[in-house]
Amino acid sequence: MYEIRKKRSRGGSGVNQHTKKEELPHSEAIPQSNATSKKIANELNVSHATIERDAQFSRAVQKVAQASDDPVEARQVLLRDNKITAKDTVKLGAIAEANPVAAKNVLAQVKQAPTPKAVNAIIREAHQQMPKPEKELEAKKRYTDAC
Repeated sequence: MYEIRKKRSRGGSGVNQHTKKEELPHSEAIPQSNATSKKIANELNVSHATIERDAQFSRAVQKVAQASDDPVEARQVLLRDNKITAKDTVKLGAIAEANPVAAKNVLAQVKQAPTPKAVNAIIREAHQQMPKPEKELEAKKRYTDAC
């Protein structure tokens, strides 16, 4: 619902649905002035942050399904399996976007994991092994050079 309405809305900010957002801490990841999410939130009587998180989750599920050999099975694991949290699904989506082959391997490990804690550890480790964005690396370099 959110993605459909968001694509229809027109704004002059220069940001659209194709603009990549850097991964930010949870409190900063949700734009405070998004009119589409606020409208939907008012209709459904929830916060606009809930709408944004749900949209982020939905995009992650789509990315993982696209990276998987069996998209239907991947969606079933992500949506019906209570071993994987929404946060972990979003991390897995980021892995799938950066490296689809790694996402396939992680998804296979997730299917075999016995507990939610094991799933979290698998995804956390894979997410930490992802290459850092260039801006973050440049900032770290500037910081270490200044010290």
